[in-house]
Amino acid sequence: MSKNALKHGLSLPVRLAAGADARLEEMAQAITGSNVDPIVRELARRIAEAQLDVLRVRQARRTLLSEPETGGETQNPSGVGAPVAGARHPSSMAEYGERDVAQMIEASNVSRDPQSLAEHVNSVALRLAGLDRYERRAFARRKFAMRDFDAYCAERFERDRSS
Repeated sequence: MSKNALKHGLSLPVRLAAGADARLEEMAQAITGSNVDPIVRELARRIAEAQLDVLRVRQARRTLLSEPETGGETQNPSGVGAPVAGARHPSSMAEYGERDVAQMIEASNVSRDPQSLAEHVNSVALRLAGLDRYERRAFARRKFAMRDFDAYCAERFERDRSS
């Protein structure tokens, strides 16, 4: 298990996260509507759980990109790592432009010498790559959960129609 997963709490199943159970049930209810079939409800929970994982990864990415790293020196006397004013929080690193990256570096507490800056950028890039892997896995789980849900509902519809 990666340190990245432990740091951001992504190693825990969504059902164990505080307050997630109610949100999971709310999302499952939105997917199933008035359908009370326990199998349909469980399939909807799988979709909702994967979607919550996607949202958790995106939140972890936003947090990582909006927290200036101290690097041992505090250039921000308040010690508070506020997000860069006017900075966007795209859903993927590919959506960041050069200006956004420059703003993040400027707001960070990283030393401006090239070696420290390179180490900081490399560290953030490695953590972002780990988060991207988690996001892709969550997307895959959601895709397969949706396929199972659709297949079951289609089969049930055909069965009910032919009865």
